[in-house]
Amino acid sequence: MEFAYAHVPYYRAILDDHGLTPQRLQSPHDLRDFPFLTREIVRTRFDDLRRAPNLPRVHERSSGGSTGVPVTVLVDMRRMGFVEAARMRAHRWFDVDVGAREIVLWASPIELTRQDSHPPDPRLVAETPGSVGFRPGGGWTGPLRGK
Repeated sequence: MEFAYAHVPYYRAILDDHGLTPQRLQSPHDLRDFPFLTREIVRTRFDDLRRAPNLPRVHERSSGGSTGVPVTVLVDMRRMGFVEAARMRAHRWFDVDVGAREIVLWASPIELTRQDSHPPDPRLVAETPGSVGFRPGGGWTGPLRGK
């Protein structure tokens, strides 16, 4: 909390509004009246949630907007490297080489009327622009690889 108070305007304002300093926070119970950080707060107070001064090697990334409005977050290179390493590991599980062509079919429960454990319908790939002539292989829980 000391770091957030010193460097993040949003958290400084929250603590000041509650008449608190980081030193006065003694237990999680002291945070009971703090507002939850919501998508709306992230959208409307984005600049106040940034560390001041900005950190190097931090990049903005936006969600796909599946809830109606995209949300922008800050991601550091370490996290981006972790995500890429996890993606490459999943590719290896399905014997997909680095650089192989792939089609990623993604959906969340918000976009689907139902989500279950069945593989995606292969006709989706055949009807997707850019997939003409692409013959996917691999597993349905990971990347589809061309044969």
